[in-house]
Amino acid sequence: MSFDTNPYLPTAQDYVRDIGESVPLADRGTRLVAAIVDGVIMIIVAAPVIFGLGYLIGSVMGTGVVASFVAQVVGGVAGIGIFLAINGYFLNLNGQTIGKKITNIKIVNEDGTKPEFTHLILYRYGVTWLIGLIPFIGGLYGLVNVLAIFRESRKCLHDDIAKTKVVKA
Repeated sequence: MSFDTNPYLPTAQDYVRDIGESVPLADRGTRLVAAIVDGVIMIIVAAPVIFGLGYLIGSVMGTGVVASFVAQVVGGVAGIGIFLAINGYFLNLNGQTIGKKITNIKIVNEDGTKPEFTHLILYRYGVTWLIGLIPFIGGLYGLVNVLAIFRESRKCLHDDIAKTKVVKA
């Protein structure tokens, strides 16, 4: 036994769980159920708020192209705010939305580490939200995005953009 080292000191090894390939990818069906749960929650919470804002804007601005545009922008921003209010805490804590938490799956970086919250919002969600605003292209992207899950990697396009994957928690 060496007397020049203190046996009670903590090891120099960091105990970050590198899940890498050891944790299996989430099943496509499980991801679908999580997305449906998240969608239902968003509809229940966001629809009354967005319709209320639309009614308020319509009563103040009247009808017309400008009022419609303002209502769409305000509704979109409100939707993003509601999404972050509902899921932001869990996304920041462990890479899960409520639907992912219920179905016991989570978002991780390609190397298995927990993604940064701002990275998730900007790349995984933000890019998809922005592309969705482009007429025709947004709808086409949305279709290709979800169909990409049928590749061997089981990753959607938003996973490729953000360099993330969804695994069993």
